[in-house]
Amino acid sequence: MSALEAIRPSFYRVVSLPDILVGKVYLVGAGPGEPKLLTLRAVEVLGIADVVLFDGLANLDLQNFLRTRISKENTKLFNLNLNTVKSSSAATEAIPGTVTAPKVESSPGECEWISVGKHGSQRIWKQSEINDAIVHHAKLGKTVVRLKGGDTGIFARTGEELERIVSESIPFEVVPGITAASAVAAYAGIPITHRDWASAVALVTGHSQPSDGGPESDEAFDWDSIAAFPGTVVIYMGVTTVEDWSRRLILAGKSPETPVALVRRCSWPDQETTLCTLGEATDRMTPASKFRPPVLVVIGPVAHLGAPFNWFQKRPLFGKKILLCRPQDDSDGTAEELEALGATVYSQPALRVELPENWLELDYEIERLSQYQWVIFSSRFGVRALLDRIHSLGKDLRVLGNCRLAGVGPSIREELEKYQLRADMIAGSPFGAKALLHELLGITGGLTEKSADSRIRFLIVGNNRTDPFLGLELESGGFQVSTITAYRTLAVPYPAPLINEKLKAGSIDYCLATSPAIARRLVDWFGKELSKTKIASISPAVTAMFEGLELSNIVEAKEASIAGIVASIHNDCGLELDKTGDAS
Repeated sequence: MSALEAIRPSFYRVVSLPDILVGKVYLVGAGPGEPKLLTLRAVEVLGIADVVLFDGLANLDLQNFLRTRISKENTKLFNLNLNTVKSSSAATEAIPGTVTAPKVESSPGECEWISVGKHGSQRIWKQSEINDAIVHHAKLGKTVVRLKGGDTGIFARTGEELERIVSESIPFEVVPGITAASAVAAYAGIPITHRDWASAVALVTGHSQPSDGGPESDEAFDWDSIAAFPGTVVIYMGVTTVEDWSRRLILAGKSPETPVALVRRCSWPDQETTLCTLGEATDRMTPASKFRPPVLVVIGPVAHLGAPFNWFQKRPLFGKKILLCRPQDDSDGTAEELEALGATVYSQPALRVELPENWLELDYEIERLSQYQWVIFSSRFGVRALLDRIHSLGKDLRVLGNCRLAGVGPSIREELEKYQLRADMIAGSPFGAKALLHELLGITGGLTEKSADSRIRFLIVGNNRTDPFLGLELESGGFQVSTITAYRTLAVPYPAPLINEKLKAGSIDYCLATSPAIARRLVDWFGKELSKTKIASISPAVTAMFEGLELSNIVEAKEASIAGIVASIHNDCGLELDKTGDAS
């Protein structure tokens, strides 16, 4: 054993196994932070990984993004094409209503996410330890992803890892990512090249390279050349060494008045941008608690050009954290709409959608659909439940015959269109059973004993929680009504621990209450702790669910729709900005 091997930690011993068992290593750039800035290839690779070794600059929200993406591509929320009901217990363990998250300490068969060090929270691994870990897992036949913040080729020590991988004859692939300098140009609006101001860019590390286990070494930078560089200088990893590099640049002739932009956590929901001069940089970045890594420093005339172009931080809901409790559904664009406005969205379904306990009732009604004049859907899930079941029985849309189709909200129209069907009636604003009843009366002549026509039959496709109001009102007018439970919605008994912690810490700005059932779950989950956030309520009926808690922090939509509730949050944020401006 060599002297070097003797001092290395023993928790990763590289094993010698037959070559047939050797896995493959992917060196992957995670981009600057926003999960959607992953390349398509990076998503593919992470989807097949057995082990992910990630560093402190990789956003762990990538895990949630990947879980959602993979679940949408590989599974349905509930599979109604099956001819028998199957148990979904695996999906309801751990955190009910969500897909099981990758674990750092995982059991066989799961993807294992291993942190190799994060500033301020744990020991940062030596490069030799990371190299050993990569080889160790690969020689066990695993698919290993070494996930790095930014790009694999920019200050990522990829070369050292490649040297070790090649020396061990392990197959590998390098997947590039968006580096921080490119992200700053896009997300902070700073054009690091500009026809009038900068035709060249220099990327410089502000953190000189330490030897494993040794003190910081002094890189032989030619500070005179860097100071005289005719373009934009971008410094990576320069927080803890700001006093040193700023002093050296000034001593080398760079003017203390040179414009500087400090961009922290570029593309993350809490991105910060500070404009100053080179002479002010040290004061703006120290002590470390003022401006924690990751920070990118842009030095040069272009640094102060970004203010009017900083679209990211100017979005109306930027920095707001919103809890969305609607059932997970890839056709529901609520989260995407809120994110486009700048919000950070946490998804914690209050209800989970499941198959009916048996198919007998639904199959019976499908066989006699031709007897109905109207089929009314209470939700988009009902549309899916009925039409997918028709298909699984070997039938097609002809079984609907001359049935007219109605629904209580615009999502039902959209869902029907996916099946090449058009709705005959969708309840107007405000959406709901009362509005639909009113419109039905308009075409049936009203619910009077004289005009009620017993030949008009209604089939209401709902679930185990469907409000009986509409069916009872139609029956009271003499119409024939059948209501079926086409799917079930079950209450999620408790939120994920992370969501619970964030709400109780006051870290969530708004909780969306889009139905009475969701409002009830919020009350059961959090009780009076809801006073630490704002409730965005979709209607007076939903607002009433919170009356027992005597909450005064409720923002109610003027229109009972998702668009209405988003508008109410938007307006409330505008009022907050006005108050802040008045106070200042």
